[in-house]
Amino acid sequence: MCVDPTDHPLLEHAEIERLGAALNGDLAATRAFLHSFCERWPERIAALEQSILHSDVLHARDSVLSIRTSSAMVGAKRLTAIATGIECTLSEGHPDRVEENLRALRVSGIETIEALRAYLSGPAFA
Repeated sequence: MCVDPTDHPLLEHAEIERLGAALNGDLAATRAFLHSFCERWPERIAALEQSILHSDVLHARDSVLSIRTSSAMVGAKRLTAIATGIECTLSEGHPDRVEENLRALRVSGIETIEALRAYLSGPAFA
């Protein structure tokens, strides 16, 4: 099952605002959380890719769950949707069918990080 990335927005700013509210309006904490997401993206995607490469389905499921939940928290709707598709495919016992979604996840991850960094440098954090 491949998720069409264009069906979902890259970022949902309302989710970022909800994250900020959950952090009691602490802009520094919100900024740190978003920054941490950006910094940890390479290790998260690498862990998923390596586990799929080595047919380690259990680790792949853990990795994609980490990507899905953290993406949802920062409002990365597209990443969340793609990760959900990968998670479903793995749960159905088809790790050999995730490559197309994995490619979409890589590309959307880069785009999301760029969008989050632009958001962090925008007026919301001025």
